Amino acid sequence: MNQIKRTFSTSVRQPYQDAIALILKIIDYHNEQARKDFGNQEFHIQQAKVLKIYMIDLKEFITNHEQKTQEEYE
Repeated sequence: MNQIKRTFSTSVRQPYQDAIALILKIIDYHNEQARKDFGNQEFHIQQAKVLKIYMIDLKEFITNHEQKTQEEYE
């Protein structure tokens, strides 16, 4: 798999970066399959939604954790 060049990272985000990149690729794949595989379109749409919700939750967790970490240093 090609490594994605990251221009922003924190000690909180770093452990999640590879997983996030992979999940985004999987979301893109399901969206592509939803356009091509009409017999399984609903399945692919649903899987992309599940992963998107996961990403939203993960990013919220990371942001909150970063804020708490930063507050501890101030």
